[in-house]
Amino acid sequence: MARIFNITGPCLAGKHYMLPPADRVDDVHPLIKQEEYLVIHVPRQSGKTTFYSS
Repeated sequence: MARIFNITGPCLAGKHYMLPPADRVDDVHPLIKQEEYLVIHVPRQSGKTTFYSS
């Protein structure tokens, strides 16, 4: 099956086109581990929920 652009629900790497988030969010993981507050400020449909669940 060819990959498609996902516009609803969780992204699945084998089914949907995805950009690897690690290059963009390396500085965030220490904040999460320290239970610090942070704001993810990006446009709609930029993968905020997908990032949080990965």
